[in-house]
Amino acid sequence: MKPSGKNSNSSASYMRAPVPADKVGQCSCCLLEHRSTKRGTLVRHGWRESGRVVGQFGQGFQFGACHGGSLRPLEQTDADAVVILARLEESLARLAESVEDHTVGLSEYSWEYERVVYSFETADRARLEEFLNTKYSAVIATDRSRREQGHRVYYRPTRHLSITVPRGTPELTVTKDVMTARAHHASDHALTVPSYETLRAGCIAALKVCEAALTAQRAAIQAAIKHHFENPSNGKPDNKRRTKVCHWRRITLHEDYRTRTTVSRSRIACGSRALGILASELASEVTCSRCAKHANDGQS
Repeated sequence: MKPSGKNSNSSASYMRAPVPADKVGQCSCCLLEHRSTKRGTLVRHGWRESGRVVGQFGQGFQFGACHGGSLRPLEQTDADAVVILARLEESLARLAESVEDHTVGLSEYSWEYERVVYSFETADRARLEEFLNTKYSAVIATDRSRREQGHRVYYRPTRHLSITVPRGTPELTVTKDVMTARAHHASDHALTVPSYETLRAGCIAALKVCEAALTAQRAAIQAAIKHHFENPSNGKPDNKRRTKVCHWRRITLHEDYRTRTTVSRSRIACGSRALGILASELASEVTCSRCAKHANDGQS
C-alpha cells in the first residue's frame, strides 16, 4: 500500500485518517493503548513523579515520559514508528560499541557504596578512609541522605563511599576491626570492595540486558506495524474513565438557612487540592487558571 494524503511520508507504508479524540490508539513506541487528542496525536503518558511531599502540591517533578506521547497512533500511520525504529537502531549500535569497549576493559571503574550508620563518629570514618586510601582513590562523605517511600520523605544517617578501582585490582574485604580498632570475629566484615574483573563483568551484563530489551522492543514494533498494515482500523472505543483535566463543575444542593429552602449551586471543584474542595462560585475569585476557564464557560 502506497502512502497517500496531505501528510504522507515516504518512509510510511500506510497513511489513514486520524483517530478521533473519543477513541484510543496504539502508541508507536511503548505499544500500549492511550487516548487520542484533537491534534491527532496521543496523550502524554508513561511519566513518573518524584520528590513530592505529602501535603505539598507542585513540589515534585516528572520524568520518564514515553516518546510516543507526541506521535500519531499506529492505527493512523507507521511513519512515526519508523522514526522510533531508527532511534532504536542508533541505541543498539551505541550499546554494541560499549560492549566492545568493556570487553577490552577500561583503565578503571568506579564503585559506589552506601550503608546506614547510627552515629557519625569522625574517628571511625577517618580510620576507614585512611585504610582505603592506601589501596584505592577513595572519597568518603557522610551526610543525611534523603530517602523516599511513596510520597513520604524521611531522612536516614547514611555513609556514602566512592572508590575508583584500577585495572588488575583484586577483591578486598574490610573487617570491622579496621573501622573500630576493636577485636571482632574474622567473619564480621564491614564491606567488600569488588575486584576490577567483577565490575567489568557487571557492566557488560547490564549492557547485554539493555541490548536484549531494545531488540525485543524493535521486534514488537515491527510486528505491530505489520498487524495494522493488514488490519486497518480507526481506533477502539475509550471505555476507561479518562478526564482531560482534574477540574470540573458539579451541581450541589444546599439549604438556605434564612429561607429554609433548598437551592442548587454550581461549584468548581479542583482535584489538585483535594477531592471536592470548593474553589469558588465566582469566576473573578478563582485563583486557578483552569478553574477560572470552567467558571467563565459556565457564566457565558
